[in-house]
Amino acid sequence: MFLGGLAVVALWKLVGRSDYLGLGLPTIERAFADPALPAEAFALKLVFTAVTLGAGFLGGEVTPLFFIGATLAVGRGELVGSRCAAPLGPRAFRHRDRLRRAVCDLADRAVAI
Repeated sequence: MFLGGLAVVALWKLVGRSDYLGLGLPTIERAFADPALPAEAFALKLVFTAVTLGAGFLGGEVTPLFFIGATLAVGRGELVGSRCAAPLGPRAFRHRDRLRRAVCDLADRAVAI
């Protein structure tokens, strides 16, 4: 476990941001609103999670999947030329332009098929 902890710290220093440590709830929320989310966010969280669990640390299997899924959806949307920043999220229903977001989400889903 000691070497795994050192590997996580080394990765953290190499990346230079703490966005991929812990649950990542702020980044999950950011994925629904920020089109400037780094495209490599899902891969970095996947690496951090794999190293952490592989080293024997417990916990954090489900929420990292939400992080990876939300950030991967944003990256996939950019690949297929999505006009939306992110998939339709919970905050979209409080947004003043709900119809535009709903139509945009349906268009994204159609492109994905």
